[in-house]
Parts: sequence; structure tokens; C-alpha cells
Amino acid sequence: MRRSLIPFFVVVLAAACLAAPSTAHAQEPDDLEFQQVFEQGLEAINSGRHDEAVDLFKRCIELAPERPTAYYNIACALSLKGEKSDSIDWLEKALDKGFLEFEHMERDTDLDNIRNEARFKELVEKFKKGVIEGIVAPAHVPTGAAPKGGRGLLVMLHGAGGNAEDDLARWSAVADEHGLDLVVLQGDQRVPQGGFTYGNATETTVLERVRALMSEHGVNKDRVFIGGFSIGGFWAFQIAIRHPDLFAGVLSVNGFYDERGNEEFLASLAEKKNLKVFFVHGRDDERTLEPAREMRNQLADSGVEVVLRRIAGGHAITPAAVGQATHGIGWFLGKETGQSPKRIF
Repeated sequence: MRRSLIPFFVVVLAAACLAAPSTAHAQEPDDLEFQQVFEQGLEAINSGRHDEAVDLFKRCIELAPERPTAYYNIACALSLKGEKSDSIDWLEKALDKGFLEFEHMERDTDLDNIRNEARFKELVEKFKKGVIEGIVAPAHVPTGAAPKGGRGLLVMLHGAGGNAEDDLARWSAVADEHGLDLVVLQGDQRVPQGGFTYGNATETTVLERVRALMSEHGVNKDRVFIGGFSIGGFWAFQIAIRHPDLFAGVLSVNGFYDERGNEEFLASLAEKKNLKVFFVHGRDDERTLEPAREMRNQLADSGVEVVLRRIAGGHAITPAAVGQATHGIGWFLGKETGQSPKRIF
């Protein structure tokens, strides 16, 4: 399974929220050619035309040498061909360029031919260690005894341009109200306007931090929730549907959603039905409200417990959004009701 352009699509949307209106939709000609050639490369590798795929992804590198995904896909194509040494060479280039989606690498059957190679294991371990050591994740722990039902954990991800300390202050009262430990993971990439955003190592950093906290503090696995705003909401939803056995609920405020690349995870979620989903969206947020409505209906039709709350305003964390988020966590914990399961049009 190769990496698609979904992360790039999300980055464009998140950046548009920070850009001036006159430049929000601007796109360089090389970007358009890159996307076209990239899709051709995916089609070639999926059809078993591995040499053609390598040539197409090399063209992508000529167009955008700093984007790591093409390097990774060349490693995949060469692994499928059985050219192990060359495949690992290209994987190292991908890692050097910032392709740090270790959870994806573990799932990707294209790398099965090199997975047991000593050099592969050493590379992944080296880069993964560097990512984990760089995690910035301030925490807030409510005072007093643990609530009935055991300790719980709320993991929050900020929006593009945000930072962990500001979000810690924003969500501490929510965590206190429900007796949850709170940790905010800061994005690992700076944005030009200031603050941080999340790169493709986000899934790994979240999972490593959550598992460590659960082990160290005896957190009840049925009281572990993840949430976020904007691109943080996107990542929270992505991670939760891919690891529904680790999270009992996901809260997304004005997040981005896309079924592409997530079909197998959504199907599995529909079978397990053990993850609650709570969406909060501003009625004036045109970019995210319609995808949220469609995702909400898809989940509801599959039998997943899901709520979409629409509030006044646009793409922002308002007091109303925080209030609805507080209600959503109460719903996760069984303290409050959600809403009827009828479809939203």
C-alpha cells in the first residue's frame, strides 16, 4: 500500500486557513504536474509496472525534491522487484527527507521483502528513536483522587500555527471537569506565520506517548480519548480509526476528513463498533462542514456511534466549540446523551 496524496491535500487546506484570501487557492504549475505524475506512478506500481513506476517517481523528485513520498514509493517498487539493497537505499533517502510514518511502514506489505533485513531494522530504529526523543508534550493532571472507573487520559492536538502550551491552558478545565489526565502533543514542524503543525511522524509520536502514559500511570483503557482542532482534528480522527482498540472516543473540532486511503480502517471500525466519534463544526466553515456531514452519515449508516454538532461561527475554537467538546467527552464517559442516529442532510 503506497502513500497517496491525502496528506498533501490536508496540508493545502490547513495552509489556506493561515494564508491571505488572495493566495489561499494559488497553486504552482509544478504542483499540478507533480500530482499528475504522482498519480501515474501509483497506477503503475499498483499494476505491477515497477520500472515505469520508478521512472515516474523520479520525475516527481525532479519537480519537488524535498517531498519525501516519491522516494518512499521508489523504495516500495524496488522492494516488490526484489532489489533489496537498492530499495533500502531509497528508503534511507525517504527517511532523510522526512518520511517518518513508521506505523504505515509496519502495515505496508510492499516492504515485506526487506522487512527482515538487518539494515532495514537499523534504519527504522535510528530514525524512530530520534522522533520519539524530540516529542514536546506538556501534561496536566487533575488534583485529588482518581475518579470512579479509574484514571482517564485526553490527548489533544492543536491546529496549524498553534502550540502545546496554549492548548494545554485551553483544555485543562475540560479535563478537570471530567477527571482526565491531559496531554497536548506539539507539532514537529514550524509554520512561517509562527507556531507549529504536524508532520507525517504524528501517528507514531501519539501512539508512543499514549502507550507510555497508560503503562506509567495505570490509565483505564476504556477512558482514553483523543481530539484536536483543524489539522489536529484530522490527525486525531485518522489515528483513532486506525487504532480503535487504543481509543474509546475521538473528538474533532473543524477537522478535515477524507475516505480515500481509509477504506479498510472504516470497514473495520464498522465491524467493531467500539469507538465513539464526536464532530464539532462551525456552520460557516465551508471547507470542513460538508465532509464532516458526509463522514458522519457514513459512520452512522455503519452502526458507529457518532454525533455531529453544528455551532455558530467558522473555522475557530470558540467558547461554544469548547462547550460542545466538553459535552462530547461527557458523552464518551456515559454522563450525557448524544443525539438521535438519523442521517444529517
